[in-house]
Amino acid sequence: MKKFFGIISLAMMVCMVAVGAKKVHTLGDSTMAPYDESATVTRGWGMYFGNFLTNGWESINYAKGGRDSHAGYTELWQTAKKT
Repeated sequence: MKKFFGIISLAMMVCMVAVGAKKVHTLGDSTMAPYDESATVTRGWGMYFGNFLTNGWESINYAKGGRDSHAGYTELWQTAKKT
């Protein structure tokens, strides 16, 4: 599953660069999902990924806990493609 999301993320970055957009779309499971910082100590790395981008680049995180590769494609990838 991690390999699947890694490949999808890389493919999306390449596609976004090709069309000139300055956005990185990230898809994944609980390891990168956003969490309410006032409600839990759990954090996903996707919450902070955008802090490392410069020169006007933006990170859009579609990650949600409990997703597997099938849900990643049918739910998260389809949502990301619409933006």
